[in-house]
Amino acid sequence: SGTLPPGVEIYVQAGRHTGNGQGKTGVPAGKVKIDNVPKVILGGIGSSSTGNGNFQGHQIIFSIMITDFALLRPGNYTIYLQYTLN
Repeated sequence: SGTLPPGVEIYVQAGRHTGNGQGKTGVPAGKVKIDNVPKVILGGIGSSSTGNGNFQGHQIIFSIMITDFALLRPGNYTIYLQYTLN
């Protein structure tokens, strides 16, 4: 939820599993555009452990793309991202 500035898109991507975890850790869905519709970014998670400590599990990457410089306006913009592990 929230408001993005006009001319801007935000994307999220789950990286491949890294570390010493075991089990069915999931398959990244690739780069996904964030909007008001829920999306799967990491599917097929089964019974697994991602491991303990730093650099274990799936890295989550956010990217911002300016789609139209003419639409950009200064201001304060807030977005809220909610995720669910299922």
